[in-house]
Order: sequence, then structure tokens, then C-alpha cells
Amino acid sequence: MTTTSTPTVLEKVEAFLAKTRLEDSVKRKIRHIATNTYGEFVRMGDAGLDDNGASALAEALRGNTSLQELHLQRNSIGAVGAAALADVLENNKTVKQLWLDDNSIGPEGTVALADMLKRNNSVKVLWLSRNAIGPDGAAALADMLRHNTCIVDLNLGKNRMGDEGVRSLAAALAHDNTTLNRIWVWENDLGPAAAGALAEMLRHNSWLSRLSLSNNDIGTSGGAAFGGALRKNRTLEGLLIHHNSSQAARAFGAALPVNRRIDTGNWTSEERVAFNQGRDEKRRQQQEFFSACKHGNLEAASTLIKQNNTVINEQNEQDDTPLHFACKHNQVAIVSLLLENGADITATNANEETAYDEAAIRGHIDIISLEDLRPANSNDARLKYQNEVIRHMLEISAQSQTQMAARAKLMIVGEGGAGKTTTLRSLMAETFNPVHNSTRGADGVNLDVTVETMDVCDWQSVEPGTSEYMRTLRDTALARTSGIAATLKKEMMKATQERQQRSRLQQQRQKPGPTTSRRHRRLPVPPTNPASKLAPQTGSTIAQPTDPPLHDETDPVPDPDGVVNEAATTSTSREDLERAIKDVNLDMTIAQGKARVTFKVFDLGGQSTFYIFHPFFLTEYAVYLLVFSMESLLHPDDEKREATWEFIEYWLSSLHLHAKGAPVLIIGTFADVVASPRQHHQVSEQLFKRFRYNPAFPSVIHNDKHGLWFWPIDNTKSIDDPMIQDLRQTISFTALAQPFVSREIAVSYIRLYDELMSMHRASHRPFVTLAEATDIGRKKFGLQNKMDTRMCLKYLHLYSMVLYYDDIDGMDAFVILSPQWAVDTMTSVIRNFDLHSDVHDQEAIRLGAHLWDDLVLRGILHRQVLEVLWRDMQCDLVEPFLRLMMEYGLCVQYTLPRVARNGGAPKHVLAQQQQQQQQQQQQQQQQQQQQQQQQQEQEQKQEQEEEECYLVPAILPMTLDPSPTPLTSPTSSTAPASPTSADEASSMSSSVVLSTTVAQRFHSYLGHEPNTAYISFIAGPAQPSANADVSIDALQRTTFLPEGIFTMLLAHVLQRTQPTATREPKLSRTHVVIFAADSRVELRLVPAVGGIKVWIDGPEPRMFLDQLHETINQAMARRYGDLHVQLFLPYDEDTLLHFDSVQQQYSAGIWVDRHRVTSRCLAEKFAAFFPHLPTSTPTPDASVMDEDLFNSDLANWLQRHGLLVHVKSVLIDHGISTLQDLVELVIDGDLTKKDLIAAGAKKGHANMLIRLAREEG
Repeated sequence: MTTTSTPTVLEKVEAFLAKTRLEDSVKRKIRHIATNTYGEFVRMGDAGLDDNGASALAEALRGNTSLQELHLQRNSIGAVGAAALADVLENNKTVKQLWLDDNSIGPEGTVALADMLKRNNSVKVLWLSRNAIGPDGAAALADMLRHNTCIVDLNLGKNRMGDEGVRSLAAALAHDNTTLNRIWVWENDLGPAAAGALAEMLRHNSWLSRLSLSNNDIGTSGGAAFGGALRKNRTLEGLLIHHNSSQAARAFGAALPVNRRIDTGNWTSEERVAFNQGRDEKRRQQQEFFSACKHGNLEAASTLIKQNNTVINEQNEQDDTPLHFACKHNQVAIVSLLLENGADITATNANEETAYDEAAIRGHIDIISLEDLRPANSNDARLKYQNEVIRHMLEISAQSQTQMAARAKLMIVGEGGAGKTTTLRSLMAETFNPVHNSTRGADGVNLDVTVETMDVCDWQSVEPGTSEYMRTLRDTALARTSGIAATLKKEMMKATQERQQRSRLQQQRQKPGPTTSRRHRRLPVPPTNPASKLAPQTGSTIAQPTDPPLHDETDPVPDPDGVVNEAATTSTSREDLERAIKDVNLDMTIAQGKARVTFKVFDLGGQSTFYIFHPFFLTEYAVYLLVFSMESLLHPDDEKREATWEFIEYWLSSLHLHAKGAPVLIIGTFADVVASPRQHHQVSEQLFKRFRYNPAFPSVIHNDKHGLWFWPIDNTKSIDDPMIQDLRQTISFTALAQPFVSREIAVSYIRLYDELMSMHRASHRPFVTLAEATDIGRKKFGLQNKMDTRMCLKYLHLYSMVLYYDDIDGMDAFVILSPQWAVDTMTSVIRNFDLHSDVHDQEAIRLGAHLWDDLVLRGILHRQVLEVLWRDMQCDLVEPFLRLMMEYGLCVQYTLPRVARNGGAPKHVLAQQQQQQQQQQQQQQQQQQQQQQQQQEQEQKQEQEEEECYLVPAILPMTLDPSPTPLTSPTSSTAPASPTSADEASSMSSSVVLSTTVAQRFHSYLGHEPNTAYISFIAGPAQPSANADVSIDALQRTTFLPEGIFTMLLAHVLQRTQPTATREPKLSRTHVVIFAADSRVELRLVPAVGGIKVWIDGPEPRMFLDQLHETINQAMARRYGDLHVQLFLPYDEDTLLHFDSVQQQYSAGIWVDRHRVTSRCLAEKFAAFFPHLPTSTPTPDASVMDEDLFNSDLANWLQRHGLLVHVKSVLIDHGISTLQDLVELVIDGDLTKKDLIAAGAKKGHANMLIRLAREEG
């Protein structure tokens, strides 16, 4: 007997493939699918499968457990192939998307697929457009939808379904399916009957968000039916009915409720005009009817009702009905007329108030006496709850010394031009404005936000003059009355635990490994993020109160709970209490529970010029919105994309540094351009992969509702974008989960703040003196002495309600009442002068063009110019405010070196000196001695009265490189560099580009160079290293460069070196050259090592390095306490050595990777910093010079810069033997970086040689 073995899956697949004429590449894909080695996505469009190929693919899918998306468009698959796929997919649990557009499946194949989908629980997306499924296929799919609970997206466009087929689908969707979210029935020969069926379906269906039936012929009745259906349906976001007819568009516009906004697709120009005409007619009719109700025109109102020209319960843009209007304006007869004609007494407006509420609030007795108007028990419940809130307010006012702060900062940060200001406008439900000015420094506004357990939260600006005392009293009482206070405490504990868990997971998974850069690492699976009942995401931290920035650690932390005084308690009338709660939605509070929080919003300027003083405002007492442009992130230009990623990374790291633990919501703008959900998920995945190791990532809030790590928003829609509505809710709930929002604050503190704000509003004073504040606090609010007042001010400083710097000499005597004033004052001298102007600019320019150019082009601020720009500031505040700016490294006192003043001064000074010398030469011999004596006296007097100057590092040119390539619009690499455009080129786009981005281009890590050390800034706790060496990749993972750190440190270094300066320094934001004593020192920002490269040429480089290291250590400890300074020596292109290890272990040698480096080798490499080490290094003349080809000047010059061994042979090949030859060839453009690289030099060495030669010239 012969036995036959069962063929394997692969053998069956091969049997099917043998019947096809598929290309080999397609067959290979199918074999990989059969062996489960292809991946998650199969794209086989236009592969020529037909039924045989589809059958082979179906067989391959039987054992596949990884495939998620199957794209099979345009493959001539018929009913047989569809049935084969249906058979295997019935039990498949991984395929989520099935794309079968443009095949020949027909009714029979559709029936097979529909039958499969009744039992399949994984397919979510099914696209079957252009398959001629007809009415029978539509009926089969309709029956499927009654059973399927998984499909969310169904595309049936251009399938000849007709009215009959679509009526079947509409019937199924009206009541029997609650999961389908999008359905597409475009170009299906649909008429008014199908439109009517679909419109009726929408009256009952609240799950569809998008319905597309463009390119049909629904007619006037169809357009009107859809408009009418949307009065009841409030969940549909998109109804694409373009390319039907202008008559349908007009009818739709005329029937669509005025307060209903919806995406209607791309109208033709004729349809757009018709639609707008219909909308205008609708508004006119509504306004006519509302006007009649408002003014009591009974005849007009009756006529309009009889003519059926109005819908009696139609709502306007504020969701008011005609009944609301009549009740607001006490029109009793109109109210009776509307009630007789079926007006809805339960309809609520945007304030969640019924028409009865509007009448009750205004005391319209005749109206609220109408029995038919009063909703059952509404007034009783409202009055009862109002009395309960007022009772709590009275109790708190009489008995409690503290009230809930209910306040937070909302900080909007991100790249310039990303849409931060527009996002704030959208959150405030303001109309989209495509043209707005760049934010200068920061803008601030108070927002009063009602937070409810509802879908959308109510945000509004706080009315000017609102009492902080009444606000906190009201909000404390509301929280206690509604019972939400206890809930908040639970949520805060939960938020803390979840963030701590995420931090532990991050630490456990963050294991060092091989990497090429900090932006391209292999990353593990994302941590889980349980949802909260109160908030969509509670991954934020619980911030503990800390001292304001720059306060001494020994200062006592403000404790408002401990301040007890009787003077702070004042009488509060019931009338005051009722006025405070009149805008609160008490009815919804009864049903749901409510709390309120007030945000102090700061929109921080995105230009990198402003970043240096952002630490003034970044604290953990805030919720942060990190805004980026999705359009920039997906830009075809690699550099544009990478710059956007760097901005996001910068902000995450900066927030961890200055506001550790504060919750961060990442927001992607331009969703109108980047609209695809697939693109949104791709961006989300990249965000997670790139930044999951960032120490701030545990504080990033996850968008649970949409499964994203960010919120993609369309600001052109403003608050009508559902994503912005969800964002508002998440921000509000996230804030409420923070302990500083529900923290109790002393009433005396609140009262003093109210008094100070009252003074500010009355007299427009931006500040008061500490003496004034202390006097008010003592006389009115029981703050006994100056210490009590200082504690109060320090507490208010934490919320940026006021600014108070008690450890800055002179500033401790002032209280800044307007943080915006402080921003404006700083940005009058720190700004991008091309983008932002000041009212005093013209007056400052008139002082002298050279003085203005010094500020704008060289960052040198003359005292004369400062006094003009700060003309409006009180005289005794100028010096303290200057000290504040110097403390933060925003400016430094600056004096031109003596040599620069006399021999290298600006041209206008040299001209004066030359003129004096010419006059002296023309004088008679007998007067020469007398005139020389007079000149000496004049010079001495000039030196004594020399004008005071300040250096403003943040507005220096971005780089000293004479011809950098613009970052925002890369030029061709073959374009000739212009050696004369240093200032212009180095400042290009500097206001919108991070200094690290520029430095990364120009300042590479080149490995070992003589006389060179690196000072790196390590994020997190300092960890002693057992190894002497560290790889460049490992260093990248642990370092962080805050924007502005280089210029801040430059200010401190210049203070240290100015007394011994011999020449005017060359300064930029990424590279400086300093001449002090007998030394030349270069500092470069080098992102590759997360720090600064130090090159010293002088008699005592070690002593100079120690001084620099000490200066930088002191500055970092004061300004960036969480960053630790470490000193390294460059060993080779991949490795650096710890300076201390070299110093301590040189005698025994050290291990670098697997190789031992001897003390002699260490001495040869680092003799400049360790002159006492034994060395037998031969002189350059004996070891590296070739006397026949190189003269000693060129050899010594190359050796000094560490380039001799790297470029010697290249220069010999070009016939260059002297330093003069090299400089002339470079200056004339006859020797370029491209020439050097082509001859074998490395790019970094070529860049360095060309730059040094230009400087030498």
C-alpha cells in the first residue's frame, strides 16, 4: 500500500503559485508571508494577482500570525479570489486592515466577504471601492453590519449600489450598529430617496463621524433632508456632499442649523456660492425671528411661525433658542406664544442654562410665574444648591484662615512659528487668525477654567478686577459642596504613583548600549499608562513646593498654612457671594460634580534669542504645552525635519531641568495640512522612539483617547476641532490632578495680593517697594513684619502672580506686580532686532549709528543706549534690575581692552586719533612739548570718564564662521563661500535656530588635538566612573546643553578674563576667541560631547584651564544645579579621557578600552596640561618636519593646531610650502574644503584648516 503525506502549507502555496504568471518578486513576498517572515504590512497593489494569485496568497495567510495590513488594490481579483481570502480570514486574528479597491469582486465575492466579517473580530478597515458590488452586495454588507462590532471604516465608493443598496445600509446603521465610524458611498448613482434614508439614519445614529456621498445627484430635497437631520445629530463631523449640484448645496445651507459647523468637503465654486447663499438666508430668517422675540413684536413672530419660515427651537451661535431670548428680555407675550407652539423648555445654551434660568437670574417674576415654562424641580434644586454653596462660602470666610489656591500656570512653549499663539486662541475658542505677530519674550493672560466631568470644558478670560479672594473662596466652596475635593486628593495620589512607576520603568530599561547618536537608538516597548476616571491621562507628577529660583537653600520654604491672623478676616455680604457664583453652572454641578481652576497663561517666545531668560518662568507649578509643527516634522528637507526634532528634544530636556516633574502635553499643529491618521500615528511612534529615554518623558501625558503621544490639532477650525476640545479637557483635568492647585493658601496672602493688584490697576504701576507691601500687610492683613511679607511674596512668586527676587542686591526692595512688564523690559535689549521693534528705538539710533550698531551687530550695549531704552523705568530700579539680568547671565559689565581702545578701537575712535595726530604734526616745533602734555591729560581724563558698557551675549552673531550655510534653506555645496559676509551669514535665521543646531554643523569632535580639553555638562546625579575613558556615544546619552548655556558661561568667563585682556575678543553664540595676558583661548560649543571645547595657546595652559574650569563650575552650580561639570581630554576620534584619571594614574598608565596607554604616551599627548610629566617627545623639527618641503613657520603652525599629521601630505601634493602660500590660496578661493577633501583630507580637518587660514589672514 502506498502512503501519501499531507502537503505542507509552503507546498500548497507553491502549487498555487505554479498556476500563476506572477513576477518573482511577488512570489517571494507570498513565500515570506507563508513562513511568517514578512512583517506587519503587505503592499501588493498592481501585482497582477487575479484569482489564482489571491488563492495562493490566501493559502500563505493560513499560518501567518504577524500580518496587520493587506493592500491588494488593482489586482483583478474576482469572486473566486475574494472567497479564498474570506475563507482564511474568518479565523485570522491579526489582519486589521483589508484594502481591495479597484478589483472585480462583484456581488458574489462581496457576499463571501460579508459572511466572513460576521464572525471576524479583527478587521477594522475594509475598502471595497470600484468593485461593482451592486444592490445585492450592499444588502449583504448591511446584514453584516448588524452583527459586526469591529469595523470602523467602510469604503464602498463607485459600486453601482443605487438607492436600493444604500437604503439597506441606512436601515442597518440607524439602530443596529454602534461601531462604524466612517462610511464612504460616493459616486453610487444615488438620488433623493437614498439621501432621505441616510438623513433619517443620522437622526438616530450618534456614532458616525464621517459620511461621504459626493458625486451623486441627491437634489434639493436631499440637501434639505441632510440639513434638517443635523439639527438633532451633533456627532457627525464630516458630511461630504460636494459635486452633487448647486441646488443641493443651497438647500443644505438653508436647512443647516446656524450653530452647526461641519466639514462639507471640497465644494465646486458654484456649490460654494450656493451653499453660502443658503446659509445667509437661514441667518437672516433666524435673526428676524430672534429680533421679534427680543423686542416683543408679537405680530411678526406669529407671522413667521405661521409661514413656517423658522424653526421654533432653532439655536444661534451661542446655543440660545428664541425662548431664551424672550425670557432674557422679559417678553411675556412672546414666551406664551412660543410655549403654545411647542418651544422646548429643556433646551440649554452655551452656559448650560434653560430659558427659565435666564429669567430667574434676571428676576423676571412674570415669566418665571408661567407654569408651562418651569422645568420640573429645576428652580428648587438650583436655589437649594446655591444656598449650599453660599453656606460653605460663609463658613470658610468666617472660620478658615486658608482657602484652596485653585490656580496654576499654563506654559506654552516650542519652536518659533510652530503656532503657539494660534493654539492658545483655539483653546480660547477665538477665530483663527492666519496673520499674527511673533511673540516677543512671553505673553501672559489669566484664564478662568471650569473643569467638569464632561466632554468639553468651558474656558474664559478672567474679568479684569476679579478679586482673588472671592475667586478662591468660591472655588473652595464649590469643591467642598460638590464633593470633588476628596476625588481630587485620590487623583493626585494616583497621578504620583503612576508617574513614579513610569520613572522606575524608564530607569530599568535605560541600559547603555551601542548607538550612533542620541537621536537614533534602539528602544524597548512603551510602558503602560492606565487611564484615570477623572482625567484622560494621569501620568503627571505631584510637584512639591520649592523655593523660587536663586533662593538660598537655607531660606525657609513659604508655609501659608502656618500664617494665622485675625486682621485678614473681613466681613463678606451675601450679595457679594451671589455675585461671585452667578456665572457658575450650578445645575450641572448638581448632576456631575465640578471644580474650577484659574490658569496664569504664558506664551513664551519661540525665537531662540528669548530662550536665555525662559528660566525666569519655568517652574514645576505649571502645566506645559509643548507645541511643534507637524508640517515641519514631515518636511522633505532633512535639515528642517532634524531642526524640529532638536527643538522638541531641547524643550523636553529644558523642562526636566527647570520644572522637573511638571506635566507636559505635546501638541502637533497644522493638522489641516498633515491630516492623515496614519501620519499622526507615525509621528507618535517617532516621538516615543526618540524621547522615551529623555528624563522628562515620564511626565509626558499620553493621549489615551486617540492612542497617541501627542494631540494633532487643526487651528483653522479653532474650538470646532474635536481634538482641541479633547485637549482643553485634558489640560483642565491634568491641572486639577496637581497638588499645588488644591493646596491651601493663607487668606492674608490672598488679601495682600488683591490689594497689590488693585494698586496696579489704579495707578498702572508695574511694581511696588517692599516697604509699601510690608506696610499694607501689617496694617490691613495681619502680616506682622517684613519677614511675613517676604514669605507671602515668595509664595506668590511660585505661581508667577508677582515676581520677587529677595537674594538679588537691590531687587529685594521691589515687588514686580506685572510679569509682563519684566518681560517687556528685558526684551527691549534682548530681541531679534529684525523682527521686533521698541518705541524708543528711533531715539536710541539718534544717539549715534555706531552706538546702535554696537548693540545690534556686536551685542555691546552702551549705557547711553540703555538709559533711552529704559527711559520709562524708575531710576532707583535700574541698577537692581541690571543686577538681576547679570545674575541670570543675560548681560555682563564690559570694558574694551586697553589695546583695543588705543590700537584696535572702532573706526570712529581711530579716525579721531588719526586726526589729532595729523594736527600735532602740523604744529610748530616749539609747541610740541606743550601739546603732547595736553594730549596726555586729555587721554587720562577720557579714560577716567570712559562710558560704561554691557555685553549682551544672547544677541551676538550665531557663529564666527565666515560663510555658514543657511539652516532653513540649504544652499548647494558647490556654491562659492563669501569671505566678507561673516556678520550677515552668522546671524542668518539665528532667531529661529538653536545654537546647538548651528554648532553641530560647524564644531565637530575631531579627536585628539594638542592644547585641547572639553568641559561637558552631565544631566542627572554625578556618577563616579571606574573607567578612565568614555566613548563619544556614551557621553552623548548623558549630557544636555540648555539653549543659552554657552552665552551665560561666556558672560562669567569674560568677567574673569577682562582685567588681563590684551585685545578685543571675537565673540559669537557658539565660538569665542579671548586674548588674556599672554594667552589666546578659544571656546567652542560642541554638541557631540555635550559641552565646550577649550583650546589654549600660551605659556601656562594648565593654569588657564583650571581658572576656566573653576569659573564654569561656580556659574553652573548657581544656575544649573542639576547639571554636573566634568573635564575631559580628547584621546582619539571615538574616545575621551577623564582629566582626573589622567592626572591620578599617569605614572602607572591607564587602560583605554582593551589597550594600555603608557605614561610616556600620555605625556606626549597632554604635555600642555601636565608639563611635569616625563616626556622624550622630540621637537617638531626632528620628528615631523620635512625641511626640503615645509618651512618651519608652516610646520609649527600646523603642529600647534594639531593638523600637521592630518594635512601635511595633502598640502605637499598642492605644492604649498609656506604659511603665506596657504593663507593667500585660501583667501583667494584657490584652495577650498572641497579640494582638500578630494585630496584625501577628512572633512573635519579640512573645515578646521580653511577656517584657521582665514583667521590668520
